[in-house]
Amino acid sequence: MSSSPGASFSHCFLVETTSPKGTLALYSRSPEEQEMQSIAVKEWSEGAHSSLITPAFDSVYQSYLKMISSTDAASSIDPALHKNTFVAVSVGPGRFTGVRVGISFAKTIAFVLGVPVYPVSSLKILAESQKDQGKPILVLLNAFKNSLYMALYQREQSGLKELISPCVVLPEELGVKIQTECVCVGDGYAVYKEQFSSDLKKKIEVKENIFPEIKDMASLVKREVHSSGLIEWKELTPVYLRSPVKVMV
Repeated sequence: MSSSPGASFSHCFLVETTSPKGTLALYSRSPEEQEMQSIAVKEWSEGAHSSLITPAFDSVYQSYLKMISSTDAASSIDPALHKNTFVAVSVGPGRFTGVRVGISFAKTIAFVLGVPVYPVSSLKILAESQKDQGKPILVLLNAFKNSLYMALYQREQSGLKELISPCVVLPEELGVKIQTECVCVGDGYAVYKEQFSSDLKKKIEVKENIFPEIKDMASLVKREVHSSGLIEWKELTPVYLRSPVKVMV
């Protein structure tokens, strides 16, 4: 499926569970509006995503039904009601279980409603939080096993340009990839900073305690979904990046 909603979409479910904080939300936009508006947001920071996402969706879905139809709940199975709706989901990289929960739930929503899906990089969502920075934006996440998920972005007039594609690096290798001053977000710096050289630390301005936020995901989706094809739920896959750490045998 390669269709795009263009400027015609009205409703978007957003799913983000790649970090310890989970969020499920409904955003809406009329054809005349330039910004996506939050209709319902459910967040949680404690407990398992797998047990908390379903009650969160139940609440958000009731808000959705009120918006799309004034008839009874039985009409919600009519595919025509959902023609201007899609699901955006953070596909990783991130915490393994969280990524799987988000992907599985997004597939379920898309299958039941008969709507397409838009996959979003969790690293790019974090970079979006710093989109007004003039410096390049370095995203570092703890990939465990002495490794980091990383990507580097640069703000441009049209959005974020990918300078270094999402990958996995060893902490001691990061200095080779980062040759200029940058702003850094994500939990990876705090975990591995003792392994970074003093020269590398001088180049990095750290923004602490920043998690993937649904408002940044909505901003990213609003700007980029028009030029990117939506996919069917069957095509949705998580982003798992291979660690460079060698296993000793």
